[in-house]
Amino acid sequence: MAARLPGRGSGLSGAVAGREGRLSEKPFQAIPALIDALGDELAPYLDRPFSLFGHSLGAMIAYELSIAVQKRFGFCPETRFVSGCRPPQQFTSDHAETLSDADVVRIVRNLGGTEAQILEDEEMLQLVLPALRGDFLMYLNYELTHDTILECDLVVLGGQQDNMAPPQSLPGWELRTSASTCFHSFPGGHFFVRDETASVIASVTAELAIR
Repeated sequence: MAARLPGRGSGLSGAVAGREGRLSEKPFQAIPALIDALGDELAPYLDRPFSLFGHSLGAMIAYELSIAVQKRFGFCPETRFVSGCRPPQQFTSDHAETLSDADVVRIVRNLGGTEAQILEDEEMLQLVLPALRGDFLMYLNYELTHDTILECDLVVLGGQQDNMAPPQSLPGWELRTSASTCFHSFPGGHFFVRDETASVIASVTAELAIR
């Protein structure tokens, strides 16, 4: 799972991570609708072992997708990686219905990590705003609506200076699975996955090798 709040990068794919050449598609604005669509797309590939990785919003999407797969097909990913995200029971929905362009730009600036040229180029900004707005609405409106517990291992990755998912919040993920939970800590803030890419990849690879 690559969907997440925007981070550093160049060009449009850096402004809206995970979109690459699909910016023209109508963005989702609610996680349940996205999960339904993802479950349908994933179904043909569930005859083989798989793991899910998500960062920030992508972590919550991957969590809900794991729940959906478990309910629909009766099994879980072998490992579920959650990165830069508080556990779902700590989310409180803002019940946001719309976000203005100014709201989206303000949120992006406050998050940091997005190149200034994206925010200062009006033409480029208008291209990415719909996707960003959809991501933020999903994030702001998320709330835990079930008591289902995962049956797969959880690997939790966090930034030591991450204000969106502070280190003290991450142990709460242990409540979301009946299997094992382990934690990896990295220097940096919310975008540690960009700043510490090699270390993150090494940790993920090592976890996959032992499971």
